[in-house]
Parts: sequence; C-alpha cells; structure tokens
Amino acid sequence: MGAPTTFCDFCDKPASQVGSIIVGNRFEGGNRAVAICSECVDLCVEIFKERALAATTEKERDQ
Repeated sequence: MGAPTTFCDFCDKPASQVGSIIVGNRFEGGNRAVAICSECVDLCVEIFKERALAATTEKERDQ
C-alpha cells in the first residue's frame, strides 16, 4: 500500500497532476491541513494583480 495521495483543496487535482502542492499546518481544532497546488497559487497571484490594478485605476480616476 502506497502513501496517501495529496489533493489540492481548491481545484481537487492530485499531486501527480500539478507541479507541486504546499500543505499547511493543521489549523486549531481542525483534523487536517489545507493544501494548495502551484497552479492555484499562480491563479491567485493573477487575481491579486488584477485587483491591485483595478484599485490603482480607480484611485487615479477619482483624482
């Protein structure tokens, strides 16, 4: 029997289908750690960039 497969908690892809997975510490009272894959991290970075650009554009427009 092999090691259990780790899945991304955001996209549900197994570790074998993504570049890498980061597994955090268990949160207090939780029974397992949260995991996120490199693809979801990249997507989150893009979302944050878009939001920052939109906020900057809105501030410039308000001046």
